[in-house]
Parts: sequence; structure tokens; C-alpha cells
Amino acid sequence: MGIGAIAGAALFGRVADAIQSSSLVLGYRGSDIKPEYLVSIKNFFPRDYKNNSNGNSSVTIKAPLVEKFGLKLESQWSAIINGNAITDTAQALSQLAFNRSLASKYMSRRIWTGTTPLDFTLNLQFRAIEDAKLEVVRPCQELQRLILPYSGSGKLDKIFLHPPGPSPYKEAAANFDYFNEGEITYVAIGTLLLMKRVIVKDISIEYLPQFTKDGDPIAANAAVHFQTYEILTKETITDKTDSGGIYNGGREGKSKVNIESRKRDN
Repeated sequence: MGIGAIAGAALFGRVADAIQSSSLVLGYRGSDIKPEYLVSIKNFFPRDYKNNSNGNSSVTIKAPLVEKFGLKLESQWSAIINGNAITDTAQALSQLAFNRSLASKYMSRRIWTGTTPLDFTLNLQFRAIEDAKLEVVRPCQELQRLILPYSGSGKLDKIFLHPPGPSPYKEAAANFDYFNEGEITYVAIGTLLLMKRVIVKDISIEYLPQFTKDGDPIAANAAVHFQTYEILTKETITDKTDSGGIYNGGREGKSKVNIESRKRDN
């Protein structure tokens, strides 16, 4: 194994510890694709969820990163003074008396009202090499489960459904066991990004018309739209993942060399 491969494997270890430990692995199950080009999605099931994953408390879905992806953030702003607060009558009187409107460029200054969570969509491909169920069928099913509610084992669960995703009340009510963490989902994009709590906005799965003799598809494409559960801050953008950030650290020197090498090669 070369020095570059060893360094990549060591860097990916941080992600692997969070993604792969004691988890059923579905989707890509080979070893010929470098960690930098793999997407890993790990879902921790709620405590009271009677899952169909052979008793596993979590499931990991892996797929090659075959298309570009974008990360979208949007800030929200509003004017300090809404222009509608100045009535037409007041405007008319001001212009009549002073030949001046009550509008001012300073009134158009805005205040920050919020920032959207990080928004991104991953396009995943699943191809069967040895086992169509484990490499195509099951990973697509588990992706769909990320967005679905579930029934628990209590009396009220026969009537009311549990929501998917994490619980917003766990930290606020830490002393109450009733408020568990819900469903926690991690997403790792190569060795670049690790987001430890995301929600799934929508999923689209397309099966290619190729099947085994048992009727299982041997190829599928999935588009999964994610958002971070909370908004990011300047710290979580720049910090390493072990400090609460989303970017893996220790890549600056190696990345610079790679970029310069590509320039020379071209």
C-alpha cells in the first residue's frame, strides 16, 4: 500500500468509527473504491422501533460518489422599518408640506432574521455484483424508511404514529427518559464531510429494468435530499468533526499538493 493510500485510510478512520461500528452494511460492499469517493449513510433506529434489520440497532448504506454535489446555505433578512408602516396619507402630507417623502435609504437597511440549514442532494447508484437484495433492494428500502413514521409497541401506538428523525426535546428534557433521541442519521461524503445529525426532505428512487431470476432489480439510482438538523455556525464550518464541525481536518497540506500536481499534469 502506498503512502497516499495509507494517509487516506488513516483520515477515513475518523469517519469509519462513526459510520461503520456494529452496523448492518448495505449497498456497496466492495473494497476497490477509495474512501474519498464513497458516501456512507448510517441510521440509528429509535429504541422502541421494531425494525427488520435482523436485530441491528443501526444500518449503514454505502454507495460510490459518482456525480458532483452542491451545498446550499441561505440567509434571511428583513428591513428594519417596513415601508408599509408609512401610510399613504402621511406620505402625501409630507410631500405637500415639505416636498419630501418619508422614505429614506437608511430605512432600507436590514436585520438578519435567520439562516437556513445546510441543504444538499446526493445522487447515489446501486449495482448488484454478488447479492441483489443486499446491494440494491435493501439499501433502497432503508433509504425510504428514513422519511417514514413508525408504529411503536405501546397502547397508544395503535392509534398514533412516531415521527421520523431526531427528537428536538431530548436536550431540553434530559431528565425525562420518555424523550429519547429519536432517529439519528449520519452522512459522510468521502473523507471531506461528516454530518452527525441530518433530516431527509425527500427521496426519489428509480429502478432500472434489469432483474434477477427472482425478480429483484440489479440496478437502481436514488436522489436523496438532506438538510442539517440545526443551522450551522462559523465555528461548525471551520472546526474539525471531533470539535463539532462538519469538515474533517488535517487535509490542508495534502489538498494543496494534489491541486498543484493536477496543474502540472495539465
